[in-house]
Amino acid sequence: MKAPQLILNFCIIFFVSFIVSSIVSFLYNLLLHSVPDWEWGTSFRFAIVLGIVITWVNNRRKS
Repeated sequence: MKAPQLILNFCIIFFVSFIVSSIVSFLYNLLLHSVPDWEWGTSFRFAIVLGIVITWVNNRRKS
């Protein structure tokens, strides 16, 4: 797999997982703690880890 394709896959996975984890953390804080708070740091770290791991796994599977 070429580098531009890897970067594109990483970016897609990163943005999707960042948005989903941000919404989940917001709803978790709102419903369980009654505080509408966004956990940006946690969402960002989770998105980076998922972006790297899923891109790596997909690249290994295609090889």
